Amino acid sequence: MHYTEIRYDNDYSPAQLRWNGWGAVSHEWKHVAALPELRRMLGDLLGAVDGLPDTPCPALEDLRLPASRLKPAELKALSGIVGSSHCHTDRRMRVQHSHGQSYADLMRLRTNQLKSWRDAGVGPGNDGLRMKLFGGSRMWRVALVPFGGGSSVVGGVDAKRGRKQRAVVTVNLTRMNALLEINEESRLARFQAGIFGPQIEAALNEHGFTLGHFPQSFEHSTLGGWIAARSGGQQSNQYGKIEKILSAVRLVSPAGALETIRVPAQAAGPDWNEIIAGSEGALGLITEATVKIHRLPETRRYFAMFFPSFEQGTQFVREVSAKHAPYGLSMVRLSAAEETGMLGLRSRAAEPRGLIKPVKAALLAIGFDPAKASGAVSFCNTGHWAATNWFALSEMAGVKGVRLYPESMVGWTGAGLPVAKGAK
Repeated sequence: MHYTEIRYDNDYSPAQLRWNGWGAVSHEWKHVAALPELRRMLGDLLGAVDGLPDTPCPALEDLRLPASRLKPAELKALSGIVGSSHCHTDRRMRVQHSHGQSYADLMRLRTNQLKSWRDAGVGPGNDGLRMKLFGGSRMWRVALVPFGGGSSVVGGVDAKRGRKQRAVVTVNLTRMNALLEINEESRLARFQAGIFGPQIEAALNEHGFTLGHFPQSFEHSTLGGWIAARSGGQQSNQYGKIEKILSAVRLVSPAGALETIRVPAQAAGPDWNEIIAGSEGALGLITEATVKIHRLPETRRYFAMFFPSFEQGTQFVREVSAKHAPYGLSMVRLSAAEETGMLGLRSRAAEPRGLIKPVKAALLAIGFDPAKASGAVSFCNTGHWAATNWFALSEMAGVKGVRLYPESMVGWTGAGLPVAKGAK
């Protein structure tokens, strides 16, 4: 596949996904061995004199989970609509589908204070079954909440119900995850809305295309969820946010189905795509979407720059954004001093298994002792490597007072500025 940093082999079955946090059970954080040291450093940073408190998540069986409010006859009817293997009331499923991934969600879960729970979860395989679910929900006075990857951080998957509704049922859309059609001439592709990010890219990459939409939740969020949340991605500077990528959408509601015209662009208004995008499931279930696709880039390059101040970095971003075309940058991210410092903190915490020791060893080999050094100046003959050298010295090797000369030594000497000769 084109994007080597993407996990294309994720297992999205509910049993393989964490019920108490982010991601898959089999995917450990790559810095997990450094966690004790990282906790100590964070405690120092936050001024926690006695260190950070240890707050393990309650066991699944210890969560205060009330009994389902659905009657046996209603559960039987739900199973009849979607199939018994796609109607769930087990504890793990109910917990897994009762919260998103915001800080507030995880705090409530880890302190056993989550109060709104799903009563059941269903996974319909087509639009006809979804329409039957709407009919049953009206008769039983049940709220239906759409669910994709469950990565919402704004309460989009909370188990909310109206005053006259007795229970809440999750409608998990991830069974519908196919590429239905690709039009290479119009650069459009039609997908079922329950497809996850890596599945989209895997399908498009085979045809030489990319969607170009990479939100931070990419691995564990779906196309329908992106549209419902009006999401932005790390490459939106180049390809646009999801509402700009969206060409057409199909939505199923209690009143029937709504499908917008599948064309690359149109002049008619109002634009129903704009109304549905960002609706967070309030208008119905998004079941299909036609999106704009792009040829895969021939090459990809990543680079980092360091600025003396956040204000100077902000000005750089403004100038680059105003002159986007000449630079061809698909993404520009500016980190504040605190975030940049945290990157160094994490690197130092991961010292036993990271690049810290090789960097220090290389410095010692040329007679430069990081423990004794201070006040170094990082520069480069052409200016290309000065920022990298600064990061290695300051943030990885821990040398104090390292300064960065952002220009080239060629320019310095060409301007006739003084140069001192070093010892032979």
